[in-house]
Amino acid sequence: MPIAITVACVLAMALYVLCNVAYLTILPVDVMKTSSAVAKDVGRIALGRPGEVIITICVIASCLATITALAICNSRLIQKAAGEGLVPQVFRFSLRRTSTPVFAVLLHFVLCSIFAMITSVEILMTLGVLVSWTFYMLCFLSLPILRYRKRVESKFRVPVFIPIFLLLFSVLLLVSPVTTSAGYYRISFITTASLFLLLLPISYFSTLPTLVNGDNFLVRASVDLTARLEESGIFT
Repeated sequence: MPIAITVACVLAMALYVLCNVAYLTILPVDVMKTSSAVAKDVGRIALGRPGEVIITICVIASCLATITALAICNSRLIQKAAGEGLVPQVFRFSLRRTSTPVFAVLLHFVLCSIFAMITSVEILMTLGVLVSWTFYMLCFLSLPILRYRKRVESKFRVPVFIPIFLLLFSVLLLVSPVTTSAGYYRISFITTASLFLLLLPISYFSTLPTLVNGDNFLVRASVDLTARLEESGIFT
C-alpha cells in the first residue's frame, strides 16, 4: 500500500505538470487568461477539430472520475463519523452484499443537490476549494501532532518536513485569495474560520457526541431506526 500511494501521487503530479507545460507551450499566457476552456483550445490549435473533441471527452471523463472519487470518499467519511458517534448511527450502515454505505451516499447526494440548487457553480467551486483546503490543512497539522505528541505509530511514515511544507502552502492558498478574490470568498473565509474556532472547543470537550447521542426525540428515532435496520439482515 505505501508503494502504491507513493507511485500514484508521483504519477498524478507528473501528469499535472506535463499538462500545464503543454498548455503554456501552445497557448500564450494572455490568451490563456481570457480562455474559458484552456484544454479545449489547446486541442483545437494542436490537432484541429478532432483534437478539440477528444480533449473535451477526456475532460468530461476526468470530471466524472473526480466526482465519483469524491462521492466514495465523502460517503465513507460520513460513515466513519457515524461509527464514532459524531453523527446519527443510521449513517454507519452498509449494504451487506456490496458494502455500500447507502445512507451516507444518500445524505451526500441530498446535500450536494441542495447546494447546487441554491447557488451558482462558480460560488460552489470557490467554496469547495476553501473547505477542501481547510480540511487538508488540518490533516497536515495533525501528522506532526500525532507523531511527536501522541506518539502514534504508523506503518507508512513520511519525512516531517513534507507535512510542514504542505501546511504552510495550504495556509498560503487559503489566505492569499482574501485580498484578491470576490467578496463572497472573504465572507466564506471569515465564516469558515469562525466556525472552526467555535467548533474546536466543542469537539475538544466532547460536547458534540453528547448532543448527537443524547436523550431527545431525534436521537431516539435514530436509535429505533438503527435497531430495525440491524434486524432486517440487509445492512451491516
